[in-house]
Amino acid sequence: MKRALLIAVVVIFVILAALFKSLLDPVAVMIAVPFSLVGVVIGHLLFDYHLQFLSIIGFLALTGIVINDSLLLVEVAKRLRAQGVDRVSAFVEAGRLRVRPILLTTVTTFLGISPLIFFASGQTAFLGPMAVSLGFGLLFATGLILVALPCFYLILGDLREQFFSRLTARWPTTERAEAVQPATELAPRTIMLVSSRAANTGEEHQTPAAEMVLRK
Repeated sequence: MKRALLIAVVVIFVILAALFKSLLDPVAVMIAVPFSLVGVVIGHLLFDYHLQFLSIIGFLALTGIVINDSLLLVEVAKRLRAQGVDRVSAFVEAGRLRVRPILLTTVTTFLGISPLIFFASGQTAFLGPMAVSLGFGLLFATGLILVALPCFYLILGDLREQFFSRLTARWPTTERAEAVQPATELAPRTIMLVSSRAANTGEEHQTPAAEMVLRK
């Protein structure tokens, strides 16, 4: 069971990392899963159940629903961030847009399994711990998704920015400037132009016909 749970968590993390193209965003999405275990424990205490094998099965089913609800919120927030909205405003707007689907998922799921939670008897009594894990864990996780998940995401964003700022401060990226060769001053050069007549007659021309000074 432990190995199956570990494999399921790894597979979910890999799928979310491929979806978000990030390693921190799946952590923010999956952070609500372990905290939903608090709702599972509270439900077992209220109905005087012991944690057993079926309780773990209910918790595994709860994991999928919690991640699905978290995806509804994070995906909208990332879309707003891509449009230039700041992080806090993006999550406020994402919560306003997605609170209804998340609450509808929670309410319909809880009402669907409520007969097993409150009226389990006879041959269905052994399914009570599984229904309690799923129902009360989902109720507790819904509050975490709407309130705590944005906080976790913002904290992870701040940690990511601090990490990269320290990384760049320790190993600064130096831009290689192009080597500019100093311009060499050319000494003035006098070009003596000899007239064509003097060149043809072979006579020595005493004074130059023209002088041109080239400077750079």
